[in-house]
Formats: sequence, C-alpha cells, structure tokens
Amino acid sequence: MGAHYGKGERLIARVLSAFPGIKAIAKRNYQHLNAMLYRKSYNFKSDLDVHVLPVEGETFYGYYDHSPESEDKRLILFHVSDSHKTKRLPDPRRPIAVGVYDTEEAKVIYKKATVAYNWQQGARSHWIGPRRFVFNNYSESKGYYSTLVNLEGSEVTETEIPLPIYDALSEVALTLNFARLHQMRPDYGYRNHSLTDLPPYDEDGVFIIDLITQKYKLLVSLSTLCQLEPNGLMAEAVHKVNHIMIAPDGKSFIFLHRYFVSGRRFDRLIVSDMQGSNLKVLADDEMVSHCCWLSSTEIIAYLRDYKQGDRYYKLNALNGSKRVVGEGIIDGFGDGHPTFKDSHLIIDTYPNKSRMKGLYQFDIMSNKLRQLGEFYESMNFYGETRCDLHPRLNYSGNRVYFDSVHSGQRKLYWMDL
Repeated sequence: MGAHYGKGERLIARVLSAFPGIKAIAKRNYQHLNAMLYRKSYNFKSDLDVHVLPVEGETFYGYYDHSPESEDKRLILFHVSDSHKTKRLPDPRRPIAVGVYDTEEAKVIYKKATVAYNWQQGARSHWIGPRRFVFNNYSESKGYYSTLVNLEGSEVTETEIPLPIYDALSEVALTLNFARLHQMRPDYGYRNHSLTDLPPYDEDGVFIIDLITQKYKLLVSLSTLCQLEPNGLMAEAVHKVNHIMIAPDGKSFIFLHRYFVSGRRFDRLIVSDMQGSNLKVLADDEMVSHCCWLSSTEIIAYLRDYKQGDRYYKLNALNGSKRVVGEGIIDGFGDGHPTFKDSHLIIDTYPNKSRMKGLYQFDIMSNKLRQLGEFYESMNFYGETRCDLHPRLNYSGNRVYFDSVHSGQRKLYWMDL
C-alpha cells in the first residue's frame, strides 16, 4: 500500500495480512468506496505521446520481466483476446492468441491460439533471440507444453517443447509446475486442470530444459527448499515456487520460494547457479515482491527488511548485502514492478484512491524522479482480472511498453522516453 494511503490504513492492511479472507473483502469494499469519492475527471494524463498497438481486440503483453519488442525494434510480441472480455476470468474454453506485429509492414505476421494463459502473464511469451520466441499451450493429450517459434528467414518454423516454459535464455529454459501454481495462486497459473493430484515435494520445484535436445530434469526440489535455512513454520506449511528470472549472463537465476501457513503467505528470495547448487537465501523477512536484475550480480527488489521496512533494495547476489534505493523518493510508492536499463529504473504503482496508477522513471545515479503518466483502472478490473501497468523497457532503453485499461479495454501501449 503506497503513500496515497495513510499510516493508519497501511497499519490496518498489515495487521489484516494475518487474516487473508477478511483482508480481501475489506480491501475491495474500501477501494470501491474510495473510487466513488475520489474519481478524477480524466482517464489518463501524460506529457509524452502514448501509442497503442494497432491490432483489433483486447491486446496486452503480460509480465514486466521481458520486452515485447525485438532487439532490432521491428517486431512486437503480444497477446490478443478477440471475443473473451478480459474483465472476465480466463477461460480455457475461450482461447486467446499469441501474435507478432511487424512495424515496418504494419501488419500481424504471426498469430497462434493458446488455451494456457492468464491476464497477468499471458502465455509467458517472450523473445529468446532476435527472431525466436516461446509461449505456452495445453492439450488434453499432451498436457502443458510450449512452442518455440523461429521467424528467421522466409518461413516460420515451430518446435514443440514437452514442458511449459517460465523463463528462457538462448538454448536453456527454466520452468515450474503450473498446476501447483494454479492451485495456490491462480492469477499466475492456468485453468486447464480444475483438480490435479500434485507430485510430492521431492519431485517438484524448478526444472531445467535443454531447448536443443528437449531433455529436462528437476533442478531444485521443493524438498531441498524446505531444508534450506528452515524455520519453525515450514514444516506445517504448503510450498511452491514462482517468478523465476535468469541472470543476464545465463549463469544463475533467482526465484521466490513461497509457503503458506493457515492461508498466510511467507516469501523468500533465493538465488541459484544453473546447476541447481550454491543456493543462497537473499531475503527472508516475510515479504518479497517484484524483482529485476540490474546486472548479472545485482538485483532490485521490493521487499521487507525488519529493521529498515518495506522498500526497494539493491541486493548483491554473491554476498547477500543490500541497501535502500531511492530512500525518501520512491519508497513511498509501495510495491511496484521494476524494470531497469543503464541507470534508469522504471516503476509503476497500484491504483490509488482515485483508481489511478502511476508510471515513473527514476535515475538511481542522480536520484532524479520523473512521472511518465497516470492511468485509470476501473473496479471492473480487479483481483485476477486486474491490469497492472507492468512496464517494460526495450533493449535500447528508450521506450517503455505497458498494459492499461484506461480506455475500458485492455490494451498494449508504449511511450518513447
């Protein structure tokens, strides 16, 4: 909860964290009341030109950890829902599509349906090369799988990968059990399995896939995580992993180990090498939210430190040291989704009392803050159907992409910085 809410409101929210069901009901009712009281006269405001992807239907990219733009700036990877309104819950009976828009030809050059998706991350489609990308799908006969698409040359080639993918770099991918993720956090899971018998902890966790041979294996098990610097709560908890991010040099990755006790969530940020060894707990003070790599050894994360509070921190993945970023400038915004290039950190905010979400550019060297815009999100988009801005810098760092529903529909937008 950001600075637009008072200390008393933030304290109540934190106390109610111990009662997730009560908190969810109270939060929605309180936000609905504020939305009526503080509604602004405009749906968005920005000093920059805001461009929309010129594709029919409701478009979006998904998560903030990859750019929809290809390295040469020509192609834009996106998701589109032609008939299923995105203010409704995802429905595997109503597929969306993964598409590629060619900005030079001004047309869609690739479009393929998928039924494995959610509104927060789509089908986890992302570029893994100048003309190669992956996305997830599902069929009754194969279960969850992914497709590797190659657009190089005059023909489109597709290679089927036997597991869904969470993150990939070059010829290696990492993934998790999306059935477990759906049961424990449907916002990021897929709805193709309503009820699934989950494997035991020693057979589940983070998996690694060789995209050339298509061979895969369990890399870090949930059992291993339960034994890594355990506390008294873990034995009675239920566990999962989420938000895997490979380092820019491909030598290590971070992920969240989350466990639940009587519905209450506890987070740990873990770093590992690509062999699944040298596991290190980087943060373990109950709450870890969104992260991004600054370099192959440094991370920006919004997390809780019992001594310093809930803030953005810069962490060293090698020794675990951390320091506050943007103290007194961005820490009041609360949790957001960071993306980074050069010295520029792009962050967003959750809806304030007016249901406006902010988009900001922060220079971590000069400590200069610039508001890029604010965008309205009605209460029609809430919970699993919410539309976080999820800002994403392109490879050059001079354009930021984001999803927004300020028009009343989910759309993919961008601004040139």
